[in-house]
Amino acid sequence: MMVVLSAAALTSVAALTFTSMRSFLLQRTDEQLDLVRLPIGAKLAGEQIKEPPREVQHSLVNVYGILRGPDGRFGQETRFGGGVSSADRPVLEDLPVIGEPKSVEGHAGVRYRLAAYPAFGPLQGTLYVAMPLTDVDATLDRLFVLVVVITSAVLVALLAFALSLVRMGLRPLDKMEATATAIASGEFHRRIAYVDKTTEVGRLGLALNTMLGRIEDALDQRSRSEQRLRTFVADASHELRTPLTSILGYAQMFRRGAAADPDDLRTVMRRIEDESSRMARLVEDLLVLARLDDGRPPRCAEVDVAALCRDAVLDARLHEPGRVISGPGDEPVLVVADADQVRQVLANLLRNAVTHTPPGTPVDVRLTKSGDEVAIDVVDHGPGIPAEYHERVFDRFFRVAAGRERDSGGAGLGLSIAAAVVSAHGGQISVLDTPGGGATFRVVLSGRT
Repeated sequence: MMVVLSAAALTSVAALTFTSMRSFLLQRTDEQLDLVRLPIGAKLAGEQIKEPPREVQHSLVNVYGILRGPDGRFGQETRFGGGVSSADRPVLEDLPVIGEPKSVEGHAGVRYRLAAYPAFGPLQGTLYVAMPLTDVDATLDRLFVLVVVITSAVLVALLAFALSLVRMGLRPLDKMEATATAIASGEFHRRIAYVDKTTEVGRLGLALNTMLGRIEDALDQRSRSEQRLRTFVADASHELRTPLTSILGYAQMFRRGAAADPDDLRTVMRRIEDESSRMARLVEDLLVLARLDDGRPPRCAEVDVAALCRDAVLDARLHEPGRVISGPGDEPVLVVADADQVRQVLANLLRNAVTHTPPGTPVDVRLTKSGDEVAIDVVDHGPGIPAEYHERVFDRFFRVAAGRERDSGGAGLGLSIAAAVVSAHGGQISVLDTPGGGATFRVVLSGRT
């Protein structure tokens, strides 16, 4: 577009220059005709012509004059610089009016500037004076060639400059294309190097880099999710296979005659019931995790978390009557949460504490309010959890292989469920070392309404 506008501007300037020069040269010729009309008229009248002024002498060369009488007929004619022949005169057909000179053709192909003047002295009629335009046409021809050459050269230079600018501007796009090709082939870490914010291409590159970063993060997240899903399915299959194998084994014992002995029958049926209950709990935990993974928002309301803690402590005491389990006081502590899900978190944390600590180990549930946040600490004084497992302890089916493992251990989903519930509430869950030994699980929830 810039080249087109420049070409139009240059063409306009060239045309204006040529037209202005043509007008100037014709105007100067008309002035010369005014100077030579008196000598021409005197010569036609037969008067003796004195030496003309110096400024007129040059103009008198090849000047042609002719008189047209009042009756419209052409009469006397003359020329300075030689006689007059039919091939050396203008075509007297389209005659100008007085005061309006015009360019006409000549019989020999030479153009003339022809002007009309009133006859003077003894002459009567109209005096026509003509001057050849040979020099004017030659000057205009040279000017035309010069203007065309200069304009063409400037246009070519502009075109070359524009093409170089375009190539320079497209060079970052070529790099973007190469980067996009590399990304399409699987090199998702590649980024566009040209990110100059002051140019449109640079801003495009910056936007593409941002988009590529988000796409890479999304792909990494999807890959991690797929890996977690594969691990989850494998672990779930393994956990379900154990009780199913036990149930199948006891059923085969029953088929082979264990029912004949009442004691054996009771043992077989009890074990089948225990393994069925274990499998039912595992399936229920998996369903809870599936619902939490769906992203369904919890039904939050203002609840007294202190009362929920006291209820959870009472339930834990019923299952562990020989263990000291203490809870918070009667002062209400309000949080915005789903009461049922908070109960499940507390139950899972207390079950984890009593399961993975020796019998008789005390467990404490403490509440701490700080600003708009409420911290729930479930503190045990057992063997604790090694620091390298603090992050992984909330992974699904993860078990610490140290002294916290007991025969009654679950499938390793309780802490995963607790972490998912807390995350759905916008809170935080972490594990800390208890001073003097043991593990402290801390849940932080918001107390704002």
